Amino acid sequence: NYRSTQCIVDASLSVIRQNRHRFQKDLRSVSEKGDPVEVLECRDPGEEYLYLVSAIRNNMKEGIRPGEIAILTRTNLQARGPAEKLMEFTIPVNLRDHMPLLYDHFTALDFLAYLRLAGGDREFGTFLRVCNRPNRYISREAAEASSRRTNGRAVLSFEALRAYYSDKPWMTDRIDALERDLERISGMKVYAALNYIRLGIGYDRFLKEYAEKRKLNLEELTETENEIQENSKPFSTGEAWEAHIE
Repeated sequence: NYRSTQCIVDASLSVIRQNRHRFQKDLRSVSEKGDPVEVLECRDPGEEYLYLVSAIRNNMKEGIRPGEIAILTRTNLQARGPAEKLMEFTIPVNLRDHMPLLYDHFTALDFLAYLRLAGGDREFGTFLRVCNRPNRYISREAAEASSRRTNGRAVLSFEALRAYYSDKPWMTDRIDALERDLERISGMKVYAALNYIRLGIGYDRFLKEYAEKRKLNLEELTETENEIQENSKPFSTGEAWEAHIE
């Protein structure tokens, strides 16, 4: 872009020239030469965000105002991770485009439901949210019949659910497997638990089918999942993660 410094234009050209199907041309900037472009290779998004925090703090120490510093991302969704990390370090952030809160996304709500169940919560709505994600063919009627009111809340019993399906051994096997999975993730840190939910329990398989059925962009859904999981790394328990989200 002619408004960029010559260093940025030169760095861009070094990438673009690798495309064999283009018209050869030299681009010039009308701006000054500028500072060299720094290329950083990070192990994961978390390391990248911490680098941004460090770089921005250094700029601010040199007298550059926050409003004169910008982070450019390929997609709007990719701005959420850096913004959350900057807010964590009390660096003021202004997002140009409104974007829905990450933890209002249905995948985040599903993950939280699984973690609550793993932590011993048997609230009817929590169970109903994920009992068929992936599909276990547990009916709402069965869940309602296996619940009772406790302190104004509908609470589900796995024993009652097994009794409901006592004449269908393949269904009791699925219920047993779900209970074993919940017990397994109850002892994991949040990042590992989400990984197990996605791959071990089969949530990613459900998401692929969900996206195909509703003609949704699976890549965007997976990107959101990855961001949620990445942001969960510092937390040992579902309760701590949920408190952070609140």
